[in-house]
Amino acid sequence: MSKKQFNQLSLVQRSQLQTLLKEKDSLAKISVEMNLSRQTLYREILRNSFPISCDKPGLKSSCINYLKCHKEKKSYRLECPSDCINYQPGRQYCLKKYPFVCNNCKKKKCCNFLHYYYDAENASNSYHQRINKANAFPKTDEKIIKQVNNIVSPLIKNGQSIEAILMNHPELKVSSITIRNWIKNRILDCNFSELRMTGRRTQKIYNYSSNPNHIRLSEAKIGHKYNDFRLFKSLHPNCLTIQLDSVIGNIDGVHSVLTIHIVEYKFQFGILLNSKESNEVYQKLNDLLSKLKSLEDSSAIAVYSTFSECWLTDNGIEFDNILSLIDNHKNLNIFFCHPYSSFEKGACERNHVLVRYIHFKGWSFDNLNQQDINVLFSNINSYPRLSLNKKTPYQCVLEDSRLGKEFLNLINIFKVNCDDVNLTPSLLKKIKK
Repeated sequence: MSKKQFNQLSLVQRSQLQTLLKEKDSLAKISVEMNLSRQTLYREILRNSFPISCDKPGLKSSCINYLKCHKEKKSYRLECPSDCINYQPGRQYCLKKYPFVCNNCKKKKCCNFLHYYYDAENASNSYHQRINKANAFPKTDEKIIKQVNNIVSPLIKNGQSIEAILMNHPELKVSSITIRNWIKNRILDCNFSELRMTGRRTQKIYNYSSNPNHIRLSEAKIGHKYNDFRLFKSLHPNCLTIQLDSVIGNIDGVHSVLTIHIVEYKFQFGILLNSKESNEVYQKLNDLLSKLKSLEDSSAIAVYSTFSECWLTDNGIEFDNILSLIDNHKNLNIFFCHPYSSFEKGACERNHVLVRYIHFKGWSFDNLNQQDINVLFSNINSYPRLSLNKKTPYQCVLEDSRLGKEFLNLINIFKVNCDDVNLTPSLLKKIKK
């Protein structure tokens, strides 16, 4: 059901209302004549009527407590002083009845109350004045605009969103909507086209159960399906979920990136692959787990057990041999999503959007090395998130006693200052320089 639209009366309708106030003896008849509700006409008359002062002697006060005070003999004067304790300005008692105004009142010559009148042109001018006042662009101090421009404009050009900038700079006492309006009206130095796209994509649900042509899970994956993952998470709610995926560059390129995403902290890092074969993925993951396992201090042992507790990946061909890792790492639990159901690991997929801000889809990874990949993900992990209580993923992993600094040093992810975070392709150009 669509929302009802409330339109204001036009000048022609107001002129008609002014005429009918003299001809009709009830508001109901005016309502039928103009095809408008009585409530609409009532609000129109009371809102846009205006008083006319006169020098008539014995004019009664406009205080709503006048009659009460007069009956209680608190005041014998016809005019109450405005500095009275009980003084409350408002309409008189007689104006609460039809016709609400004195346009055609026969008793106005002998009435001692303040006279109110309704005029079509005056009502239209009053309406336009209220609209202009409500839509007036607020005047802001030039110092505030200059401060916002010096901080916001360079960071937006570096690919940061307005919300992230306000999280890192609480000294800016303006809202994100105000900043967007300033950018749209070209008050700031940055362009509106440089802002990140906002909105939510519609989730596409694939009915894998009814399609006979979908790729079947092999028998080796029995006990490692997505339903088993949900059961495992219900039994171990405090364990961290590690989502695996791959980011492919150019189709003709050789290199690709294996992404490892910690869902609870929105933390993601990448490993550069020399080929797209499953043996390469197996070797890289085995080396990573072996490094974690080889560390001797107690904190590092916690890192290994925490990191290898629950893995979730898709059914890509690069993960065909991933179950072989269980032979060397007995505590490792690996699960697979349903075919054509990438939304089941949506946290990892959503973070790939930040990767594509820096490295566009179709670009090759052949000209990058592992150090470049570490710099790329260090900038992404230093980007604050509202879902993390305005913290960065790097900060959340650092504060976790199960992971901490040892884990970050092992994968070579470092902290980037909030004002130095760059989520544009210029980051890779700076690395090459």
